[in-house]
Amino acid sequence: MIQFLTCNSYIPPYMAYPKFLLKLNISETAKLVYMLLLDRARLSMKNREWQDESGWVFVLYTIPSLARDIGKGETTVKKALNQLVQQGLICKQSLGPGQPNKIYVKIQAENSPTGQA
Repeated sequence: MIQFLTCNSYIPPYMAYPKFLLKLNISETAKLVYMLLLDRARLSMKNREWQDESGWVFVLYTIPSLARDIGKGETTVKKALNQLVQQGLICKQSLGPGQPNKIYVKIQAENSPTGQA
């Protein structure tokens, strides 16, 4: 049942939408993929197992899983990931054939005037 929001309303789990994404010239799918990656990276931040030797947080998120989670095809997800790489919002590191890539999620510096990460 859908109802009006009150001070006592239960708010279901949600993902934050970084405001800097609004200014980027990338697809809405790329923005959604970034949000999913950022959400997963927040979980990785709490577990040293998901940090590399430099202390950088990474996530493992397969293309089929991303496609399923956003309700899009794998080709669409690959295009979105490529847009994120081109914008400098993520880096991918191959773990070898048949393995998912390590995905490093980057965020925009607070004082970045260009809107770039």
